Amino acid sequence: MAYSYNLPDDNLADEKIFMARLMTALSVALFIAGIGLDYLSAKDSLNDILYIRVILCMALIGTYLTTYLRSFFLTNYSYIAGGIYGVAGFSIIMMIYHTDVKSIAYTTYFAGLLLVIITVFLGTYINTITSIAISSIMITTFIAMSLFIKEDRNINVILNNIFFLTSSVVIGIISNSMN
Repeated sequence: MAYSYNLPDDNLADEKIFMARLMTALSVALFIAGIGLDYLSAKDSLNDILYIRVILCMALIGTYLTTYLRSFFLTNYSYIAGGIYGVAGFSIIMMIYHTDVKSIAYTTYFAGLLLVIITVFLGTYINTITSIAISSIMITTFIAMSLFIKEDRNINVILNNIFFLTSSVVIGIISNSMN
């Protein structure tokens, strides 16, 4: 029997791979299911949002397949996991960007960003500091898009969304500190 001298990572190796496969497969399913929401709440932006969803699903499938390159995946786990969640968050922000500010999607799609942020903390083995950094970049990008790029913005909606996004980070930090 061969022994590894990298025990902390090896103890979690199978779990990291399992969780990465589970979360990427679930994410693909949810992003595909979201097309129905797009049709109901963002008809004006359907083509742009569909394009974003297809690209993101391809990236997620690529991440899923990368888990089969066990050594490479485990060596680069934080970069791969952090990167795909960053891409997912940015994709949701781009979906919001492409919607009309008067559409239902503009005010509700931030909930997808909530799911990504919570999953960075609870669905990965990325350390808390890195999870905070990834989430902070997502929230900052969302704020910049909401305040400086979109016209006819509703500051009350933006402030509410920021409150809930920030609250999800606090919940993630507390959850990680309990593990």
